[in-house]
Parts: sequence; C-alpha cells; structure tokens
Amino acid sequence: MRPLVVFGSIAAAMVLWLSTRMWLGSELWVWKVSCLLGAWAPIGAAAVFLYVRATGHREDGVLAAWCVRAIGMHWTLVWLVGMSDWLRGPPHTPPQWNSDAGMPLVFLAFAPVLALSIAALQWTLSVAARFAAFAHARQPGSLVISDGAPSPYRGAATELRRAVPRSAPPSFAPVLAGAVGLGATWVALSTSVSSVAVLVGTAVALALASLRSPRALAPSVFALFAVGGLLVTRAQHLGTLALVNRAMLWPLAALTGLALYLCLMEGRLRLAARPAAR
Repeated sequence: MRPLVVFGSIAAAMVLWLSTRMWLGSELWVWKVSCLLGAWAPIGAAAVFLYVRATGHREDGVLAAWCVRAIGMHWTLVWLVGMSDWLRGPPHTPPQWNSDAGMPLVFLAFAPVLALSIAALQWTLSVAARFAAFAHARQPGSLVISDGAPSPYRGAATELRRAVPRSAPPSFAPVLAGAVGLGATWVALSTSVSSVAVLVGTAVALALASLRSPRALAPSVFALFAVGGLLVTRAQHLGTLALVNRAMLWPLAALTGLALYLCLMEGRLRLAARPAAR
C-alpha cells in the first residue's frame, strides 16, 4: 500500500471527526469521544510522525506533502478541542474552564507531551529491532552457500559465501503474551488488587513471556494498553464525568506500563551483550 493512501485516509477521517465535533458538539457522546481523542492525540501524532519519517521517501508529490501537513495540523486541533472540552466540562453544564484564556496554555502543553510520545514509540521500535537481531543471532547454525563468484577485492579469486539462516522453530511466545494479557484483564475486572500492582505484574509477566521470541513484543504492547485502560476505568458506579476523568488517564497508565516493560527488555539485551563485548 502506498503511503499516500494511508495519509489520505487519516486526513479524511480527521476532517470527518472535526466536522462531527463542530456540528454535534452539544451531544454528550461527542463530548466523550472528543475528550478521549484529545488524550490520545499526542500518541497518534507521534505514530504518524514516525510513519512519515520511515515511508516519506516513497512519496514526493504535492498531494502527499499537503496531506502530511494537514494531518499534523489536525492532530493539534484534536488535542486543543479535546482537552478544552474536558477542562470545560460536559455540555449543558456551567463551564469550569475559560477556553479563551487557557487555550494558549493547552497549545503549549502539546509540544512536551508529543516529544515524550515520540521518545516512547522510538524506544519501543528500537527495542523491537535490537531484540529481533539478538533472536536471529541465537538461531542454531546456518547453511553456508557458495555464490561461485570471485571477490572484487584486488582481483582475488576467493569465493563469496553467504549465510542462509535455517527456519526458526515455531514459537508460542505470542500466544503466551496474549494469555498473560487476558489473565491481567481478568484480574483487573474480577478482583480488587491495586492497579499499580496489576500494572507492574503485567509488565513483568509480559517481559518474561517475550524473552523467547521478538514476535511477542507487539502482543505485549497491545496487552499493556488494554490493561491500562481497564485499570483506570474499573471502578464501579462512576458517573459520566468521573468515568471520563478516569479514562483521560488511560494513555498515562499505558505508557507507564510500557516504560517498565521496555526497561526489563533493555536489561535483558544488555545482559546478553556483555559476553559479546568481552
């Protein structure tokens, strides 16, 4: 799929949402969605930024450049509108926030939150890439196949040889990571264990489940984000405003669990690199 298709789809979806917010802003469900999208806007903007940086070289047209700039502007608007809605309060109630006076502060707050989101996603991609390389190096034996071509170095007649890694055995680590996520979900919904304890225990269990295969990293990240959302909203008998206030902590809880998980994976990679350094 061309990146332009992704850019265009994201831009169209954001224009549709902001139009809905403009015309149906007095609806309670629109207010709820606006608040949640505002809380997730920095992470979404960071993901789009990294995607553009990774695939931008494949598009050099004016339309692609316009779409990227429009997406960046709209992510900022989603943050401004969503956070302003949350601070102001539900519709048809006395406003708790002066949007005209406070909007510049909300706008300035987007920059550090976006920088932290980019750093978190970059760290995740870095750990995933290094762990994949580490897992590949641990595979037993490789088949060495001769190319039958002379080396171009000073005309030497040595043969170029390339290593073809053997197929890795099937790994159950992704399934185990998914099982850990389901178990943490059950604990979050069925027990009164501290949210911090559940989040820390989930991160540790997912790190242990990911030690065997890099393919477990993606399910682990999704599990941490899901468990973080359940933990911040699991209290019963919450009113609309209290539930939305708790849901606004979802990105923070998810990134906290992700940071702990990545720290454990970093420790694993550093321990594995020590013998090689010697």
